[in-house]
Amino acid sequence: MKIDLHVHSKFSTRPSQWVLQKIGCPESFTDPVRLRDIALKKGMSMVTITDHNTIEGALVIAHLPDVFVSEEVTTYFPEDGCKIHILALNISERQHRDIQRVRSSIFDLAISQILKLPIIGTYHTSLPQYAGYLTEDSAIEDLMWKYVLWYYKQMDLIYVPSKSTREEIEEKGVAPDNIRLFPRGVDTSRFHPAKRDLQFLQQYMDVDAFKLLYVGRISKEKNLPVLVDVFKEISHAVEHVSLVVAGDGPYLSEMKSQLQGTRTCFTGYLKGESLAKVYASCDLFIFPSTTDTFGNVVLEAQASQIPVIITDIGGPHENIIPGETGIMVPAHDGAAMVAAIKSLMNHPEKMRQMGKAARQYAESRSFQRAFEHTWAMYMDPDMGPVITEEDMAVAV
Repeated sequence: MKIDLHVHSKFSTRPSQWVLQKIGCPESFTDPVRLRDIALKKGMSMVTITDHNTIEGALVIAHLPDVFVSEEVTTYFPEDGCKIHILALNISERQHRDIQRVRSSIFDLAISQILKLPIIGTYHTSLPQYAGYLTEDSAIEDLMWKYVLWYYKQMDLIYVPSKSTREEIEEKGVAPDNIRLFPRGVDTSRFHPAKRDLQFLQQYMDVDAFKLLYVGRISKEKNLPVLVDVFKEISHAVEHVSLVVAGDGPYLSEMKSQLQGTRTCFTGYLKGESLAKVYASCDLFIFPSTTDTFGNVVLEAQASQIPVIITDIGGPHENIIPGETGIMVPAHDGAAMVAAIKSLMNHPEKMRQMGKAARQYAESRSFQRAFEHTWAMYMDPDMGPVITEEDMAVAV
């Protein structure tokens, strides 16, 4: 089953961009019937429209098969006016009216109490750890944990992307019965070994070298200082090895300075086919982060048929088969990472076998399969009052 759960029609009259609001532009110019036709042509099994604070667009097509009514609700924290968006899925006209009557305050909204609808959240960013890394202040990290726990304890159910994330918030006091692991996948068509294109990569670097790759935000919370030290040591010990860094972020200038004089290529932020080509054209993926709750890039690399080296903390280590599709090393252990890189460089046949196994593993983690598993969770009667056929509200 495939559904696009966040779609706007011409009835959505509040665009996110300030300039468009001032000139009175809608968020979309597309008619609801046209949106349904597009969705069905793209292979969607069911169709909904989530316009801002209105169900007018959804009602236009509500009588058609495989359509359900939804909206995107904007509500606010009363003390500072900070807004939050909530997707209310599969609602009735009565529920829409009740939501609109109280949505001016997130506290008044109190969806689960007023409408008997569940509130579901996803926890997929390690905000406290990021705060600690970036401020180097444990008090700020503790304060962020207090806010995160306050916020998520309001939820009837919390979806997390990895077992390690589930264990982490359980240890912090979130009730285990309120936590569910939701499956995530990778676009195995976009990220594919057939995208290998050394001529494309040549615009950035010497393609004859052995190519290590990092993809992601260029920031200290990704543990990139460890990668800097690792590559410096590798560069001194091994000839003809290069590091490709794809991404952008606040650590970029400092990282460039620290790696000056090495064979390091900074591509900047990449997306789409350019990113897919870089993945498939490199030899080994390195991801030293300990704060990622999932690590999409780890699956993208494996789908591109290159083995990965990751740490044993965080979600990424749940996205490989250690010893088969990649190598897991102790977190913050630069020496172990250097040894892992050298071991694969010295055994190219083993690395090729790992790459093939990585691609096969990624195919079992496709977007389609992940979506089917996620939809099955929404329909699972064992989830009790959290999800029903008639009432479902998802906080995102």
